[in-house]
Amino acid sequence: MRETIRKILKESYYDQDKLYSKFYIERRLSNAPYNIKKYLNNLVEIDCTDSEGKPHKCVRIPQIIHVYLEGRY
Repeated sequence: MRETIRKILKESYYDQDKLYSKFYIERRLSNAPYNIKKYLNNLVEIDCTDSEGKPHKCVRIPQIIHVYLEGRY
């Protein structure tokens, strides 16, 4: 039981410095309500590389988008 609770807490932890692929965030928010989509325009793009070393754009997301992506909105 304790391990399950620890796993849930670890997965639901919001890290404001974590980088997410902009393409991934745009794709996941394509069907989101307007009040969530409005945050897309304010995301600052950061140049980064993926796991294969290819360059692409990354973003840091606000907590409201993280909550929406976790399904708790």
